[in-house]
Amino acid sequence: MNVGSTNTYKTRKVETTEFEDILVKKGIISERPELLAERLVDEAIKKQSEVEDAKSAEERATEKLKKVAQGSDNELDAYLEGVDEDDLGVERKFLERFRDQRIAELKQKRLKEKFGSVYPIQRADFVKEVTESSKGQGEGKETNAVEDSNSNSNEVEGQWVVVELFKDGIQESSRMSQLTNELSKRQKSTKFVRIRSTECVENWPDSNVPCLFLYNKGSLQSQVIGLKEFGGNDNSSVDKLDWVLGTKYKVFETSCDEDPFKKEQAFKLRRDFVGSSNEHENDDERNSDSDSDW
Repeated sequence: MNVGSTNTYKTRKVETTEFEDILVKKGIISERPELLAERLVDEAIKKQSEVEDAKSAEERATEKLKKVAQGSDNELDAYLEGVDEDDLGVERKFLERFRDQRIAELKQKRLKEKFGSVYPIQRADFVKEVTESSKGQGEGKETNAVEDSNSNSNEVEGQWVVVELFKDGIQESSRMSQLTNELSKRQKSTKFVRIRSTECVENWPDSNVPCLFLYNKGSLQSQVIGLKEFGGNDNSSVDKLDWVLGTKYKVFETSCDEDPFKKEQAFKLRRDFVGSSNEHENDDERNSDSDSDW
C-alpha cells in the first residue's frame, strides 16, 4: 500500500501528511520537533492575543467609566443597565468594579470631610477638642462630626486641628476670623477651632494676636503669628491662607490651582505695564498737539 502519496497540508510552515497526523494523534509515532516547536509558537501567539484582547477590553471599560463617572449615580446605573450581558460582559464586569471603587472613595471622602465650620471652644475643652482630637480619636461634642467606628485611618495619620487665638477689638484678629471662616468651608477634612487668646494662654500678649496653633498627632507642630505670611491685614486673602497652610505647613492639600502670591504679582506687573504704556501714549499726544501749534 502506497501511503506516501496521501494529501499534504501547506497551511503550516512545516508540511505533514494526513497519514502522519493520524499516527501522531494515536501515539504511534512522536511529533517531529519542528512541528512541536511550531505548535507551541502558535499556542503562545493565541494566548498572547487573548491577553491583549482582555487588556483592550479593560482599557475600553476604563475610558467609558471615566466619561460616565462624570455624571450622577443614576446615570451610571442607567448605563450599566444598557450594557449587553453577552457582547459586553467583560466591560460590564470592569464598570461595576470601578463603580464600587468610586462609591468607596466617595464614602471615604465623606467621612473625612466632616467639619466645615470654625468651632468655638473654651479652655476646659482644649485637651479633648484639640490635643486628643488631633490624634484622630474623639472629635468632641462641638463638632457634630460624623462618627465611623469601623474607620481608624485618622488614628494612624492624625487629624490636623487649626486653633485660632483671637481677641475682640484687634483689626487683624477680625480679619483672620473672616479668613478662617471661609477656609473651613473649603477644607472640610481639617478641624478649625477658635478660642480667646488669654483664655487659651494666660497673659498672651495682644501683639501676638491673631495666632494659629497647628496641631497634629497630639502635639503642636507649628504656630503662625499675625497675617504677615498671608499678605498682611490689607492684602490677605483666603487663597493665600489656603496656599500657605497647604504648601508650607502641609496641613492639607491646597485647593488653589496656582500660587496666589505669584498670581497677584503678575497682575500688578501687567497693570503697571499697561499704565506705563498709556502714560507714554498721552505724552506723545501732548507733544504732537504742542508741535501743531507752531
